[in-house]
Amino acid sequence: MAIYREVFNLAQRFLGDPSGIKVKEGSLFPLIVEALHQCQRRLSEEGHQVLRGIQEVQLPANTTAIGLTTTPALNADFVVPYELEEKIGGTTGKYTEMDKDERLLPDVDRTERLRLWNFRGNQILFIGSTRPVDIRISYEKELPAPAFLTDTVPIIGATGAIAYYSAYLYGGQQKHMDGYEEAILGVISPEVRANQFKQVRRIPYRYRSDWIR
Repeated sequence: MAIYREVFNLAQRFLGDPSGIKVKEGSLFPLIVEALHQCQRRLSEEGHQVLRGIQEVQLPANTTAIGLTTTPALNADFVVPYELEEKIGGTTGKYTEMDKDERLLPDVDRTERLRLWNFRGNQILFIGSTRPVDIRISYEKELPAPAFLTDTVPIIGATGAIAYYSAYLYGGQQKHMDGYEEAILGVISPEVRANQFKQVRRIPYRYRSDWIR
């Protein structure tokens, strides 16, 4: 696997300074760290799982959102959610999968379960429940920041994308952003690209009608 030294050298070349006369490690390395996290976020949004984490948390009754700054809060290393499960708070029952709704959540009466969720504005949103609910969140976990240029790049094939984005952060040139966009698409696996064409799971309207009763 590649190391960050290769990313650094490539970014210097993109910036027209392969000898490192102007672009020094002290100014570029923090941008490489930021570029790594940008690449991970982008891949996660495209459905490419890099590092998966699990969080279990109990939500009080009537909770409609959980984020990094809410109480309770998402884990500090949270990037994006993949799947959510729920069970009645404080019980020993099994978790059941919740449904992700890409549209606005329906305006219906609350029940003892949450049932639906979506993700907007860096928060997971809910209809709310009439009693506490335990939820289990499967999510993209933020990669640890590298400490040295000799550290290994944890995303296979992402050397070019990280270097291009680092160069963009350094110089603000559109050509580097264009290079990043092309490079990051090359990292996304063919399986993920194929899944993007599958129909998003929807909740039949008859279920929504049942809730209102």
